[in-house]
Amino acid sequence: MTRSSSRDRPSGSPAPLFIHFACTNTTREAIEQDDTNFHSRLHARFADIALRLGTPGILVHLVVISTGGSHLARPGDSVLQDFLKELNGDDPEPIASSEVVGRRASPRLIMTNTTL
Repeated sequence: MTRSSSRDRPSGSPAPLFIHFACTNTTREAIEQDDTNFHSRLHARFADIALRLGTPGILVHLVVISTGGSHLARPGDSVLQDFLKELNGDDPEPIASSEVVGRRASPRLIMTNTTL
């Protein structure tokens, strides 16, 4: 799943509200298998993703690609960390992780990424 923001911030870091609404909410809806906020043309792809997310032992890795550096400003990072805590709870083997990829690493990631 891909979400993008057309707004550029001076720091290049995604806005906390963008991370909250676009990244974490989309991921949450996929995990909860709620396709109501997805356009009907995406329902087949969504069903494929939902099927994979239902597989025992599946891991979720959320990648935020930033036009700035490979770290987020504190407010954006807080949104992401809170989401991971919500998904993982107190589980000793967390199912969710994340990473932030900055502008320099983005082309390499896009060229080699074969995951959902």
